[in-house]
Amino acid sequence: MGKEKHRDGVTIINKGQTRSATRSESWFAAVNKVHSRCSTKWVCNGGRVRSILEALNTVHDLDEALGPWREKLSNKEVSVILKEQVCWKKGLEIFEWFLKKGCYELNVIHYNIMLWILGRAREWSRVESLWNEMNARGVEPVNSTYGTLIDILQ
Repeated sequence: MGKEKHRDGVTIINKGQTRSATRSESWFAAVNKVHSRCSTKWVCNGGRVRSILEALNTVHDLDEALGPWREKLSNKEVSVILKEQVCWKKGLEIFEWFLKKGCYELNVIHYNIMLWILGRAREWSRVESLWNEMNARGVEPVNSTYGTLIDILQ
């Protein structure tokens, strides 16, 4: 039976190793304890993405939930935040918030994520609208964009 230690808000498990675990081994053990719905990407960036996702689930005002991180998120973090949305309405609301704030340049990956979210929800008019907006903003579709469209239409 292993010992559990709590460090920096993360549970670290030492499964009876005779030597002390390295930092990466401790991180890996902690990631294995994360609930299966949670993305391992949440652990990155000091838990910033996890904090944002938790705020989005509890705070209804996007300015309040996302405001503290305004202009500080990487494209990858924005992608994870969008991808983790279960409800298409919430995902679209967050996507539009990023567009309106003007501090993020949403790229083809972000549009692909939203096309997939809206397509899975069978929101075809919104898929078409987003496709038109994407083209109007000069965001060029790539192979994965077409693959996403094929996937959602199946």
